[in-house]
Amino acid sequence: MFCAIQSRKKSRKPQPRNASSLRDTYQKGVCFKQAPFFFAHFFPSLFAMAELKTKPTKQSVTEFLKTVASERRRAEAKVLMQIMRRVTGKRPVMWGPSIIGYGKYHYVYESGREGDWMVTGFSPRKSAMTVYLMAGFSDKQKLLAKLGKHRTSVSCLYINRLDDIDLGILEELIAQDVALMRKKYKTA
Repeated sequence: MFCAIQSRKKSRKPQPRNASSLRDTYQKGVCFKQAPFFFAHFFPSLFAMAELKTKPTKQSVTEFLKTVASERRRAEAKVLMQIMRRVTGKRPVMWGPSIIGYGKYHYVYESGREGDWMVTGFSPRKSAMTVYLMAGFSDKQKLLAKLGKHRTSVSCLYINRLDDIDLGILEELIAQDVALMRKKYKTA
């Protein structure tokens, strides 16, 4: 590696040894000042944007639900399907092998990465029912406090049992989230 060897002569600091750390070094502008195209030319996969793996599929939602092991989880999925259909007015579509999504929007990040994603959806996972509220939770704290037993992460709401929550509040959360997404993005 031309620049990695060259930069070792200039500094006694430990130098990057793999392609990922070399990319980080390049992005910090530490080396490759003479030939900035070098990395992109020899390591194009490091600079290419990865394609999103989770996309709408032609898999049947009904067939997918038959594969869900827990009978309780299947019944809860049907309840969520009714709520989301009522809120979005859209039919359910499988996104990847295990997510049931409603609607679609197109996003573009400042980095140039872009793609399509569902407006809302859920996945009947073994550990918890995961509800995807794409606008996040920063403005939904009052409703979350009334919801019942749950956990959240960036845009995921984890519910162990639908019996542990207020379904009216859940529907309100989903409706509020869908309205925010429709306001922010052009949705289909």
